[in-house]
Formats: sequence, structure tokens, C-alpha cells
Amino acid sequence: MTDKPAPILSDRYVLIVDDEPFHLRLVHKIVSNLGYSHILTADSGLTALQVIDKDTTNRAVELIITDWDMPDMSGLELLNEMRHARSRYELPIIMMTAHKSGDVVSEAVRQGADCVIFKPFSAATLKEKIIIARSREHKPEESQ
Repeated sequence: MTDKPAPILSDRYVLIVDDEPFHLRLVHKIVSNLGYSHILTADSGLTALQVIDKDTTNRAVELIITDWDMPDMSGLELLNEMRHARSRYELPIIMMTAHKSGDVVSEAVRQGADCVIFKPFSAATLKEKIIIARSREHKPEESQ
């Protein structure tokens, strides 16, 4: 009998954004092992926006896990675009970063990140951050 964890999301999509193929594959594997079956990936913030723009219902993508440091559009710029320009306050967003600085965390939270996770991280830590991010009430005033 397999003791696979019950999925936190069943019919919604997780969008993973990272310019490093290794990290995309690693996070994809962790998220898949947590029971998620609908996983999208993007190698840049701009590509992530294109994925979001194709979601005309604003409901299929229910969680974004994005890297901070990417070319063309950083994770912070993606976060700012989602929260402020597109008013997607309800969408849980987790920021991944190798920058272990309180300033990084403060800036990400100020821009509207639900959680920040430091690379490298374990599957258990990512699962914990997903649960925290999805449990928050998302209101416009929280992200401004």
C-alpha cells in the first residue's frame, strides 16, 4: 500500500516559475509527489504572465511558486504585476530564493508574497509553505 499524501489541490493548477531547468524539475517532482496532478511550468516571469493570461476564468491557476532571481522579469516583478497591476490578490504566491537576507523576505512580503522559501529546501518545507500560503485570506488591502 502506498502512503502517498492526499493532494491539497485536486482540479486546479500549480504554476512553477524558474529560469533554472534543474530547479523547475526539482520543484515539479516535489509538488507532484505531494499529490498535485495539474502542474504548469514557466522559465520566466513573462512566460508565467502568458500562462496566466490564457486562464480566462482566473481560477484554473490556484498557486504560483516562483523564483526571485530571473532574467527579463524577476519573481518580485511578477509578484508586483500579479498583485498590483492585475489585482490578483486571491492567488497564493510563494517566492523561492537563494538570497538569505531579512531584506529579501521583507520586500517579498511587502510586495504581496504569501511565503518565502530559501533554496535549498526540503519537500516537507515546501509542503508547509503551500499549506500556509493557501490558508491565508487574500484581500486587496493586504498587498498594498
